[in-house]
Amino acid sequence: MVRVVVIDDVPHTHSIIGHLLDNRHQIIPYPHGTLSVDFVRDNEPDIVFVSLDLPDVNGMELVARLAGQADAPPVISIVGNGDSRRIVAAVQAGAFDVIVRPLCAKDVRECCLRALAAHSRVTASAEGESELCDLIGVSPVMERLRTMIRRVSRSDAPVLIVGESGVGKELVAQAVHRLSTRSDGPFQARNCGALPEQLFESEMFGTERGAYTGAIRRAGAFELADGGTLFLDEVGELAPANQVKLLRALENGRFHRMGGTEERRADLRIVAATNRDLKSALAHGDFRADLYYRLNVLQVTIPPLRHRREDIPLLVQHFSDDVGELTEGNRFSMDALARLSAYDWPGNIRELRNVVQRAEVCAESTPVRGIDIQFG
Repeated sequence: MVRVVVIDDVPHTHSIIGHLLDNRHQIIPYPHGTLSVDFVRDNEPDIVFVSLDLPDVNGMELVARLAGQADAPPVISIVGNGDSRRIVAAVQAGAFDVIVRPLCAKDVRECCLRALAAHSRVTASAEGESELCDLIGVSPVMERLRTMIRRVSRSDAPVLIVGESGVGKELVAQAVHRLSTRSDGPFQARNCGALPEQLFESEMFGTERGAYTGAIRRAGAFELADGGTLFLDEVGELAPANQVKLLRALENGRFHRMGGTEERRADLRIVAATNRDLKSALAHGDFRADLYYRLNVLQVTIPPLRHRREDIPLLVQHFSDDVGELTEGNRFSMDALARLSAYDWPGNIRELRNVVQRAEVCAESTPVRGIDIQFG
């Protein structure tokens, strides 16, 4: 639930903002400016709307006081007219954004989306967890995911990340690494699904000159990840023979470069990921049980996008910002956001990013409309 404090002496404003937002927002009204700073501090909101035309205090000074508090939420100023000087002054005083009366759904909702996205990044950074800023979302399932990442990061045991294709498994692996005691060490990522079977050994363990025609002396992923983390994406795609080679290296941390005789060791943490049901693969004999239990010491499950639809507007805002310069700041209309939120996203975050960026580049109007959204 997003907590929204509305400071205004006009009761109608409280009800309008409550009506324009949805039931995932809790509106907390406050009818005057006096003691409003204390009220905001006590209620710990995610967003504050404040009128610049309060009769009992100077609105600009109140904005400055609210925005100047430690851990202050974004402050959105409400002005009674479109005087550009007042708008500029409010921003200079510390307002995150300014909306003009009469209030409209588009302005209120878009301000909230931008404020939430900004506040989630600032809050994570203030808590010393900027490592989690890339995991965008305010839904309960995302909060649980962040909590689980923090827990597994305290350990040095192997982690298995489970989730559908496109949910952001490598982002989670990077977050685990950055929050761990190995954060100063290297992070090496290899996609087992894209690695040809015959190249697995040389890619993982390295080669010595002459191991095969044209082979040169080079380190593999295990050596390159020494002191840090090795991320093995799509580990469920490994061929049986390569599962054996990986297991042998994981059991004692020892290996040989391809074509070499010198025994080498690497001190690393394994984080693996899969979009397959490995338990089913075990039952069918497609994945080794001993390797599964070696990798699956700690498990992190990433929810699909369709299970956290409330995060879609924030993700749209984030991906839209990525191409903002190219598209001169286009944004998405409410019917576009509704269309995006109703879709099931079989390709998850990766598909959403592609759809958003395609719409921003190809749309003929500003903001992007629902009819401009093309799936597939």
